[in-house]
Amino acid sequence: MNFTREELLYVEECLYELHFIKDPMALSMGVMEDTDNKEDKDEYQYIDVSFPNEFQVEIQYKVLDNEEKSVHIVEITTEF
Repeated sequence: MNFTREELLYVEECLYELHFIKDPMALSMGVMEDTDNKEDKDEYQYIDVSFPNEFQVEIQYKVLDNEEKSVHIVEITTEF
């Protein structure tokens, strides 16, 4: 996926906030299931963000089970 420089700055802003928030679950809009692997169904959180210039992005992430509550980014997409 090719983003413009402005869109990349928006994505970076979202990732920055997601990285430094104390509780990444607080930003979550819900849970998604990974349908690619039928044997081991994986679940992850997602956020949908809309910006004033009509750019929209969805960030799918998994909260890791560690003291820092860090996140693993699963996917960044404009198709949702």
